[in-house]
Amino acid sequence: MTQDGSELKRMVEEFASCAKCREEIVEIGRLPASEFAFHWKPYARRGPPFKYVFLTWEPPSLTASDARGTGIEEGLVDVPLQFFVRTFLFAHPDDASFLITNMAKCSIKTDDICQRTRDRRWHYCSCYLKRELLIARGCRSQFTLISVGLLPRRFLERRSAILEGVMDPHSIYRITHYSRRCEARFSTFAECQRHDFESFCDRFRPQYQNFIATGDNGNFRCHKTAIGDFQRMFKWRDELRVGLQLAR
Repeated sequence: MTQDGSELKRMVEEFASCAKCREEIVEIGRLPASEFAFHWKPYARRGPPFKYVFLTWEPPSLTASDARGTGIEEGLVDVPLQFFVRTFLFAHPDDASFLITNMAKCSIKTDDICQRTRDRRWHYCSCYLKRELLIARGCRSQFTLISVGLLPRRFLERRSAILEGVMDPHSIYRITHYSRRCEARFSTFAECQRHDFESFCDRFRPQYQNFIATGDNGNFRCHKTAIGDFQRMFKWRDELRVGLQLAR
């Protein structure tokens, strides 16, 4: 991190001590610490300030292997998204300046409680989000905010005060969420443009495989490449072509 990186780091430390959701949301207050707690800090590269900020929903709950670790870790998020950002939004991957953060900061299992409490959790985290975005903007006159899935953008458009003094809430871009529930959208889009998709795969497969093997100090090595990875990136490129000048 650079410039205001220390401020972002201090704010991340505040996440761990926040108890607002436990105090105000009955369903959350009943959950044990193992099912609702802050574990994953935002993924930040070459900033602040950042050129792009991606908003995902909430961090996943810890797996058994995660639970064996200690402390707060950096959330790696979605590996195809990591590659997409570096490859399609920047001419040179080493120049990639971006932040991937969550609307809600604490990990929670994606179940009925997660669905029912989402708006309330996002509301209580919105004060952090606004500070986070101000830090992300830094000395830049503006940055590009991209919603992963429709919900973050819809939430912010309906609560314009959160982005007041930061940016126009109606200038948020959106890409399809990488969850399994959206797999059919990605595969259908690729199938409808089969020839272009096959050319896309041929062009970027070697680069993607090298990224998994060596990128980010080897943190992606455990990822297993699947056709769905390319289907996601193929659709994301199409979704951001309108309005953004992509590098490829």
